[in-house]
Amino acid sequence: MSGVCNLTKTVPCWGLLLCVILAAAGCGPAPPQLVPVSGTVLLDNAPLSSGVVTFISDDGIVASAPLSDDGSFRLRSQYGDGIPQSVYRVAILPQMDDPSALEMQGPAPRGLSVIPIKYQDIATSDLTANSGEQSEYTFRLVSQAGL
Repeated sequence: MSGVCNLTKTVPCWGLLLCVILAAAGCGPAPPQLVPVSGTVLLDNAPLSSGVVTFISDDGIVASAPLSDDGSFRLRSQYGDGIPQSVYRVAILPQMDDPSALEMQGPAPRGLSVIPIKYQDIATSDLTANSGEQSEYTFRLVSQAGL
């Protein structure tokens, strides 16, 4: 009976191998629970219709969203729609159609954006968000803030 397959010995081996593969596929850290975050950006009490809202946490989570014509945004992070609960520093950046067209680092040069320079850097914007406490934000920017 050398050519006959002995199923009683091979089925348990394949079953064990399948269990190991399925268990390994589920290993690793679970993605964080996401909080949907949205809001509006106003410049001098009028909707800012062009730009990108960027949230950055101290532990390296980055989320951003383009502004709609009505100044609204809905954040998306590397984990999907929404952001993990944390405290974030916020910057409002100019929207550029072709970022390679301008050779620059840091905030946009004056005159290229209506967004005051102050708000384009998380170190100077004074804008913060705590996604554990709130999920809807209104950021009120003032034109004279960057002068």
